[in-house]
Parts: sequence; structure tokens; C-alpha cells
Amino acid sequence: MIDNFFNLKFNQKEYAEYLLEHGYNMNRRNRFAALKVLYLYAKDVLGYSKQQRLDFLKEFILKYNPSLNEIMVSKLVERVENFRNNTSVTINDIHGIPIYKREVNFINKNIVTLPHQKILFALLCIYKFQVAGGFGSGGYLPKEVVNLKNLGSLSNVIANGKRERLFEIVLELCGLGYMRISRDGSFFLNFISKINYQDDDEVVYWLTDYGEFGLYWRLINKDQKVALCQNCGTVFAYHSKLNSVESYHYCRRCSQELKLSSLLRRCTECGNIFMVSSIRSGINQCPSCRKK
Repeated sequence: MIDNFFNLKFNQKEYAEYLLEHGYNMNRRNRFAALKVLYLYAKDVLGYSKQQRLDFLKEFILKYNPSLNEIMVSKLVERVENFRNNTSVTINDIHGIPIYKREVNFINKNIVTLPHQKILFALLCIYKFQVAGGFGSGGYLPKEVVNLKNLGSLSNVIANGKRERLFEIVLELCGLGYMRISRDGSFFLNFISKINYQDDDEVVYWLTDYGEFGLYWRLINKDQKVALCQNCGTVFAYHSKLNSVESYHYCRRCSQELKLSSLLRRCTECGNIFMVSSIRSGINQCPSCRKK
């Protein structure tokens, strides 16, 4: 059985521990995948029995979603009950995958256009994550793991909703013999066998994030418009035409958060936190104290 846990976080053990610490909103789309990761954590890390695992899930759901009634909680847990009988599935503890110079050279040498390179690199990374998790072999990627719907976002190829271009690229790569797609939508990566791996292959990058593979491909190839956020480590593309990438050190989310935090001041009179309209503002008192 192969479950698409990797779309949430490829290291299931760390993801489960994150869920236990921060909780999870059961109204979110991936709630069942999150519960399955917790179920595996209870089985493989905590060593709980089958009934203890289900009780563990119920307790977790109610702790962070107290508004849910008992019937709804039971329905959520029932969705995991079929999964519990498959004892061959174990929690993974993957800390990343190596990207070899030989792999980068193969793609750069055989594929000319950037979109085609990003698609092939994304498929390579997805397959390597599967192998690291004990699920992949022979260049096979089942449709539950990757399909034409999520490949565009994972490879950063789709822009402005032009999914038809993605289909064209995939068909062109199939025509060149680098891969094929079965009738059920599964991928077979023929190019894997064409990479002449050696035991002493040089590692050019250690990939610890699952996703944004197209941006990582550009980063590995030293694209100056792509960088790693100095605050959270997320890879991001720098779009401004006015400044160089060196002058922009944070992703959009961290940049907004840091800007917001820089607008917060502590009132010198009452000690309360208040917000000013500009970083250069010289106001040190909150509105209430200024009215006094």
C-alpha cells in the first residue's frame, strides 16, 4: 500500500510530532492523511495496541477540535480503521535525499528547455523520496503519489493556470523515451536506468524539503533569481526587476511577518503593545496613554 503522505511532509515522524504539539483543524482537506500519520506514530513510535491507537486519535481530535460532536469524531476515526489492518506500512523518518552531480549533468546534457528540465527533476526527486521511504523501485511512480494534477505545482511549471502546456511537456518527454504513463495514470521513469550511477558520486545538494522542485532545480543550477529564505529556509523566486537577489533575503511570508513585527512597539507608560504606521515613527506611547 502506498499512501500520499509526502504531499504533507515527507518525514512522517517529525510531522506527527509537529501535529501533537500544534494540533490540526479537522475541517482542512488533508485531515485523513494527518490522522493516518498519527496512527502510524502511535503504532511504530509509541507502541500502542490497535484500540489504544484509535483512542489516541479520538483524544487528539477532541483536544484541538472541541466543537466536534462524538458522532463526527467517530466518523473521522472510522476512516482510519481500514488502514490499521495493513501492518506492512510503517512510519518513515526521512531527513532528506542527496542530489548527485551525475543526475544534474544528465538532465542538463539531454534536456534543453527549462520547463522540461524541471518536470524531469521533479519526477526524479519524487521517486527518490519514495525509495528513501521504502516504497519505490524500478522507476515506478503510482498515480496516488504523482499525477498530472499535482506534477505542475510540484515542479513549478504551471503558470496562470495553463495546464495544457504541462500535458504537452509530459507527452514530449514520453516521446523522447524518458518516461511513459500507463493507462491507470502511473508513471514509469525510463531515464532512471540511463543515469550511470557510481558508488562515489559527488553530492551537489542535500534536499530536505518535499515540493518546489522546480525552484530547487534553478537553485542548484545557480539561478540568481532564486534563493533560500534566511529566516525559515524556504526556497523562493525573486521577481523584482529593480533589485538584485542579494538585497532580498526573505520569502514573502517571512518578509511580511518581519515587517509587521517591526511596527510593534511597547508603550513606555503602561507597557502595552501597540502598532505604529511606519518603521520610522518616533511614537513611544500607545493611543490610550497619548490621550491622557
